[in-house]
Order: sequence, then C-alpha cells, then structure tokens
Amino acid sequence: MSNLIRQFDAPRATLIIPVYKDTTALACIFHALLRQTEQCFEVIITEDDESAEMAAFIEKWRSKFTWFQHLTQKDDGFRKTVAVNRAISVAQADYLIFLDGDCIPHSNFIHAHVQNSERGIVCTGRRVDLGRRASQYVREQPERFRLLESRLLYLLLAPLLHIDGIRSYEVGFPNRFFHKIAKNRYLGVMGCNFSCYRWRLTVTMKTIAAPVEKMMTLNGVLMGWG
Repeated sequence: MSNLIRQFDAPRATLIIPVYKDTTALACIFHALLRQTEQCFEVIITEDDESAEMAAFIEKWRSKFTWFQHLTQKDDGFRKTVAVNRAISVAQADYLIFLDGDCIPHSNFIHAHVQNSERGIVCTGRRVDLGRRASQYVREQPERFRLLESRLLYLLLAPLLHIDGIRSYEVGFPNRFFHKIAKNRYLGVMGCNFSCYRWRLTVTMKTIAAPVEKMMTLNGVLMGWG
C-alpha cells in the first residue's frame, strides 16, 4: 500500500464486479487491477452464487487491495441485477464503476473513469472482444495482457487478431481518430463498462437525449438483464 493511498480515509471510487464461478477470468482481472495507474479505489466482488471455490480463491487475493468486499447470494437462477444492487448499497465511495466479471481492464481504466466523472452524467465505455485463441493465451497467463496495451504490438498483431475473430478492434487502440469513430458508432450504456455517481437514476447522457432511468434496470425488481 503506497503512502499516497494512506492519505485517504475512503476510496475515490468503488469498482463493482459481478461474477459467477469463473475464477480464471477473475484472476486476470485482479492482475490488471494491481497495475492500475489509479490505486485509490474499492473492489466489490458480488457473486451470484455461494461457491466455496470462489470464496477460497478470493481469500488469497483479498489482502492485496486496500478496500475489498466479497458479497454472495444463493444461486437461484440468473440474478445479476440483484447482486449488483447489493454491491451498490454497501459501496464506500459515491462514485461507482461497473465492470463485468469476464472483462480485463486496461491499466488506465480506473483513472479514466475517475478523471471523466461528473455529477449528473454517466460515463460509458466499450470493450474489445478477443478471439478464442487470444483469449485462451491471456487466460493461461494473465500477465500477457499487458502486451496488448502496447500500441506498436497491438498494431502489428492486428492481422492475427482479426484472423482469430477479434471484434471492436478499434476500441482497444489508443488513438483519438479511432475513438472518435467508436464514439459515433456506439451511443448506449453497456453494463460491462460504465460509471456514475450514486443517486436516484434521473440523469441524462451526454451523447443521447433519453433519460438513463429508462435504459437501466438496476432497480431490484428485474432479476436479470432485459
């Protein structure tokens, strides 16, 4: 734990990650979180299950994070929104970041969300879907993911990644031109990568006119995603 983190009594943001059984994917996420350029954040793993294997796995990682919570609930069908709502209710920070349990965050992920945070605004991002072979390559050794953060290597690997079936390649390339294209193509909120302040969801997006409350289902009523 750095001296900078010790200066804060509370995290600047809470990262909420819903999971279900896949400890291999979660290991990849944990490795990436330890490399974040912004380290003053809370991690909440909210499990749609009560798996002993998951509990044992998480216990090995808990001490590596300054603020950490692991929530569980009975496996009674797909109830991701219930799990996420429980995490929201116990989050220590007012700013909430949402990440799916099979998405590995870039090293600037937390910093980017915090830097762009604004009350009344939802900050939404996108994801790159790696192909089968590339995904397996990373899952076998999570440290390999950092190779894909290299602009030059990511560009050189483009032909192989496309042969492997990558989707949304341009989203993963840190280039303003590519990001402008992506911004014009993708306008809605994706549950795998967005953030906002905790309040009654009556905010509007910068890029769309419709109230977010009409799009989001984190209200404790819907058991799964609609």
